[in-house]
Amino acid sequence: MIRREKPAVPATPLDVVHIRLGSFFLFFALAVGALGIVSSVPWLTAAMAVVAVITIIDIVLAMRRQRAREAEGEEGSDGLE
Repeated sequence: MIRREKPAVPATPLDVVHIRLGSFFLFFALAVGALGIVSSVPWLTAAMAVVAVITIIDIVLAMRRQRAREAEGEEGSDGLE
């Protein structure tokens, strides 16, 4: 019989996806925004700033959902065992 350990973080897979993909998009937006500053393309910098702000908001909301589940005592592994 296989014994499964409980996850270290009580998170849903959707929250994990939001945080991980969000961090990738944030890195990409900052890199392209810096490229826009260096190449003097203000619209590119502004667009990437908007993308970065939206991504930060999404990551913060996903983290708040995780903390709310943790406070309620739910675990992300329900239904996976």
